[in-house]
Amino acid sequence: MSATVANSAGRARKGKPVSELGRRILERLESKGWSQSRLARELGVSAQAVSGVLRQSYISAPLALRLSDLLGVTVKYLAPDF
Repeated sequence: MSATVANSAGRARKGKPVSELGRRILERLESKGWSQSRLARELGVSAQAVSGVLRQSYISAPLALRLSDLLGVTVKYLAPDF
């Protein structure tokens, strides 16, 4: 899948390509009114780690489970090929 550039409410760094996974995460963050920094705090990771996840097309099972729980979606929604 080709990468896109996130521009949702200024939450993604300009010009940084995001994966389809990243796009889905950003959509959920916007709907919850959360920033990437808030997600990082909730996950207990750095903002740079969240930025890295947004550019990845693959995440580990434990991270997928944590993200789906925090964002109120299924793992299948975040990563349909999972």
